[in-house]
Amino acid sequence: MTDGATPPPSDAAAASGSSGLSTAALLTVALFLAGVAGLGETAVLAVARYGLGRFTHLNPHFAYLSPLWYMTAVLVVIAPLLLSSRRARNEVRMTIAVFPVVLVGSLGVFFLYARLSRWSAFALAAGIAIQATRMAVSRAPTVRALAVRGLPVLGTAILGLVIALNLPSAVAEWRALSRLAADPAKPNVLLIIWDTVRAASLSVYGYDRPTTPTLERLGREGVVLERAYAVAPWTLPSHASLFTGLAFSELSTDWRSPLDDTPPTLAERFAERGYATGGFVANYYYCSRESGLARGFHRYDDYPTPSVSQFALGSAVSRAFFNSWKLRGALGIVDKPGRKEARDVNEEFLTWIERLDGKPFFAFLNYFDAHAPYLPPAPWDTMFGPLLPGRDPSMREGRTFTPRELQAEIDAYDGSIRSLDDHLRLILDALDRLGQLENTIIVVTSDHGEEFGEHGVFTHGNTLYERSLHVPLLIRAPGRSPGGLRVDDWVSIRDVAPTVAAFAGLAPGIGGRSLERYWTARSPANTAIGRQRPDTLVAQVSYARGLPANYPVSAGDMQSILASPHQFIRSGDGREQLFDLTDSVAALQDLSGRPEKSAVMNAMRGYLHRTVLATAVIAIRDVGASPQQ
Repeated sequence: MTDGATPPPSDAAAASGSSGLSTAALLTVALFLAGVAGLGETAVLAVARYGLGRFTHLNPHFAYLSPLWYMTAVLVVIAPLLLSSRRARNEVRMTIAVFPVVLVGSLGVFFLYARLSRWSAFALAAGIAIQATRMAVSRAPTVRALAVRGLPVLGTAILGLVIALNLPSAVAEWRALSRLAADPAKPNVLLIIWDTVRAASLSVYGYDRPTTPTLERLGREGVVLERAYAVAPWTLPSHASLFTGLAFSELSTDWRSPLDDTPPTLAERFAERGYATGGFVANYYYCSRESGLARGFHRYDDYPTPSVSQFALGSAVSRAFFNSWKLRGALGIVDKPGRKEARDVNEEFLTWIERLDGKPFFAFLNYFDAHAPYLPPAPWDTMFGPLLPGRDPSMREGRTFTPRELQAEIDAYDGSIRSLDDHLRLILDALDRLGQLENTIIVVTSDHGEEFGEHGVFTHGNTLYERSLHVPLLIRAPGRSPGGLRVDDWVSIRDVAPTVAAFAGLAPGIGGRSLERYWTARSPANTAIGRQRPDTLVAQVSYARGLPANYPVSAGDMQSILASPHQFIRSGDGREQLFDLTDSVAALQDLSGRPEKSAVMNAMRGYLHRTVLATAVIAIRDVGASPQQ
């Protein structure tokens, strides 16, 4: 030291580079940028949801999961790279800390804009990342100082989001339930919706496979509606109709439009009457809180509590991967992370009612197990057929099936239904153990059916054929409905709401007509219980872009008139079809061109124009969503 020689640099000095930035400082920069990227996604989604009123189809907890995802990625990927490059030039290490974080963060924001191609998004993100890296290298001390000051602010913001998205709802539920009292005179009401379950695949409706032994038991103890039809072949409008009793044309719901706050809902009516109200849903794509269906519920469990699977979907980049069936298929991942199964819904519901201390409840349970991809767990996965080696369970639009492949999908669908039925038995057994079964009105139905190529199309939401609309409807109401009654009149699921309201003595204001008329009404026009003047039912579906051209809904809005024994369908291009639904063969044959059906066709057209087209604005809607939920 005394000879004036410069001492060799220490490990820390070497690691810091020419600007004196240590590994810790560079990691702070990377974490800060990651937090900003995550909150950037949160801000974009917040504007879309609350500013533009659009569906995001995302767990609201992504508001804080997104920045946490990016920051975790930094710790997992960037930190090891920084540690292993301690002797590299500072420019290189700053590039490691900045470029990949800004690239992925920018990609995440651009991926939220669906109309921007992936390649365009990548090009724009790369350009932004290059410019950000150049600036960071040239102004390293300033960037470091900004990160040191900004990281605690980001941490506080993330903590605030955690509290804001969890605490208020928990407090509101506690306060509401604390004001309720036990009242054994009030019947509990349990509304169970098996998403995507068609009546044709249920043994309680004559299917030759034993898919629904529990429903058969329920039918012997209650009422089976043989010909119940949904108002739409997809989730949201059908659920909205079940909650309000309104027809499709009276609802605000559509591919990009939630249920508005105009019509009263069952949950609101029950809450006003002193009931605890709880919703437990597995279809969080179109049944989440942003769908509008949560209105009136004290407790509404849609997305699962933030978990590993939900965390994996924490960024738009990771969601782009898991939403790609090609990428998932290449890695052998057949389902999206975080899918809620029947056992999860059961657990949420039973945990909730056990804490009610005898308070009357209205509960809504939505099960998603029978929705594509059909992936029943063991033992239901092989109950109706062997596992097909190399099976591709994706039911993507435009896919073709060999007979063997199609049968494998039907086998899996039937196994999924049997799983639902067995989980229903567990619910009934639990209610019995709790001493609440005989004071609980139980309604089991579906929001829509499913197609397996009967008319050349698959899944749902793309047509109005009978298999997409005919759904189960069973009601067990001890002391309020007869046991073993099977009603073969054609009814709409919109009548569920007024029926349940009448059972519980709720205030009027719900649409539709109570189904009680089939076992209590007596009048000159209806002298026998269970026989009524047939209803004329209407079902509709709006245009959805992005589907194969051969799918009927690709031609525009569609309407269907169901008046026993016929179904009339009008497509957006003016094409008309007529089917006789009382004959399984005729139900697949278009009878519209037969001379003997001309009077029926004219009557159907007249009814359509008087009741549907005259009161609705028929317009092609650019919805930007695929109707598969």
